[in-house]
This record gives sequence, C-alpha cells and structure tokens, in this order.
Amino acid sequence: MQQKIYDRQRLNSCYEINKQFILCLDDIYKKINPNVKYDISIQCQKTTSYEFSDLDEFFEFTKTLFLKISSIIFNAHFPINENYYSTNDIKISLFNEPDKAYAGEIIYSFFDENSYLIIKDHLSSLFKNYKLSYAIVSHLPIIPLVNISAFIGICIYTNYKEIIYPHWLQYFITFSFVAIFFVAFCNPVCKLKRQIFPKNEFKFGANVNIFERVSTVRNLIGISVILTFIIGIIVNFISSFLFK
Repeated sequence: MQQKIYDRQRLNSCYEINKQFILCLDDIYKKINPNVKYDISIQCQKTTSYEFSDLDEFFEFTKTLFLKISSIIFNAHFPINENYYSTNDIKISLFNEPDKAYAGEIIYSFFDENSYLIIKDHLSSLFKNYKLSYAIVSHLPIIPLVNISAFIGICIYTNYKEIIYPHWLQYFITFSFVAIFFVAFCNPVCKLKRQIFPKNEFKFGANVNIFERVSTVRNLIGISVILTFIIGIIVNFISSFLFK
C-alpha cells in the first residue's frame, strides 16, 4: 500500500512577490530535492498568459513585460526516482484579481510525509516574512468603517457639546452617511480599493512602476488620515480652552 498526502492551504493575507521571494522559494525546494523541476505561468489582464519551464527564463522575460500581471502559478515537481515517473508536487497560485476572495493557495501532493511537513513549515515562514504591512487594511471594509466611526463621533460630540442642528441638516447628515455606506460596496469603489491595497504585489515588469505609484497614493492617504486626526484633537482642545 502506498500513501499519498493531499493538502490545500488557502493564503488569506497579502504578500510581496519579487525576485528575492522566488529565489528563497527555489532555495527551500532545492534543499528538499536539488532536481526540482518547474512549470511557471503568469496571467496578464485576463487575456494573455505566458508559460515558463525554468526560473532564468521567467526572470529574463519579465524584465521587459509591459502588461500588468494579475496572477502567477508556480508548479514544482520533485522526482522520487531517476525515471521521473513519480513526483511530489507543490502548486502555489497567487492572485491579484478584484473578484478573488483570497490572495492565493498552496496545494501539496506528496508521497513522502516527512518532506511534506518540512517544506510546509518552511513555506509558512517564507510567506510570513513577505507579508505586506497593510494586510489588515486590505481585508477590512475601510470606507464603511470610517463612515460609521465618523457618524458615531459626530453624534457623541454634538451630544457632549449640547449642539442641536436644524432638522433639515440632521436629515442631510444622516442621508449622506447612509448613501456613502452603500456606495462603498459598489463594484467601481471596491475595484479602486483593491488597486490601492492589492492582495499581492507582483514586482516584475510593468508591475514595478504601477505599485510604486500606488504606494505613493497609500502614503498620501495615511498622512491625510493622521493629519485629520491630529487637527481634530487640536481644534477640540482649543475650542474647549477658549469657550469653557
């Protein structure tokens, strides 16, 4: 009787996939079996795909790739005998499409349990090291959360200061927050958020410049939020000091 281990592991965070990541991946694989063979495929804009049989070919081609990469699949085959009739296999699929609910998955198909456990542990550490700093923000509904927090903040502040707005202004504020809440779940807004906070950053070819521009936008958003928070505290402090 021959046992075979089949395991599917979903990747729910966000990762930076660059040349160094792939070289580390290759190093992990070759420590298990130096005769590892690759099948690599990339998808660009859902209309064009490319296939590669080794890493050098992949690196060389993607240097001049002008299309945006939307997904990458790494297939690794570890021969068990010299005839290559039987192999242990790992398939790593990484996505960046807005309609995908997760960042990727790893599928293990192994005859050797010991090798499977070792490589699974190494891959877990590798992905953890390349986890993006904004991973939590990427999975949160940012606009609805900010919208609800702002509405609650206004209610608490006006109640604390005993401010009473005219009825028409109360209706307008309430309607505006409700409208923003539902608009945040519209497809164009979700796509825009996914572009600013992607599931994976594929740092190859045209993607390098794309993610540099997106990084600038993220930094501006972060600075704006921090400044707004600081200014709000200062204004609140000054108004409390002058009008108490």
